[in-house]
Amino acid sequence: MLCSGANSDAQAYDSGFVGVPTRVAPLGPVAEVAVGAAHRCVRLVAGDVRCWGSQEIARAASSSTSPAAPIVEAGRARVLSIEGVACAIDDVGALRCWGSNTSGALGSGDTRPVAAPAAPVGVTTATAVAKGSTTACAIRDGDVYCWGENGDGAVGDGTTAARYTPVRLTLP
Repeated sequence: MLCSGANSDAQAYDSGFVGVPTRVAPLGPVAEVAVGAAHRCVRLVAGDVRCWGSQEIARAASSSTSPAAPIVEAGRARVLSIEGVACAIDDVGALRCWGSNTSGALGSGDTRPVAAPAAPVGVTTATAVAKGSTTACAIRDGDVYCWGENGDGAVGDGTTAARYTPVRLTLP
């Protein structure tokens, strides 16, 4: 995998400006890439999720002092979505999210950071997950659940009240 950019948080896996695509440390075959403004995550063909860059994602579950060191975060994942926080669904459908949580988009019931991958309240399994900058949604058993800041009504529950735990949506 190759990365480039301003690299202010080691999101290109090197220090300083990276003006040309540069190989990230050996990761193994990559199946999926998720890119945030200050971090990167990949799902390897083997299923492991590795993240690096901004401390809020890459080092949330690690005691590593190197923000650039890729670390395994969520085990064997098959789906990954990222924007400010990261979420993954493992090979048995368990949904796990982690990160800074400033907008409540982890579904943990508050806005405190979540260091280790954890399930959103009440939505422990899912078949799909998607993240926006301040909200998240997941599909479980055919139902859609959303949560997060919701100031602009993005959660979809007909309100603009913050939803720090998942809300099952009533769809037309």
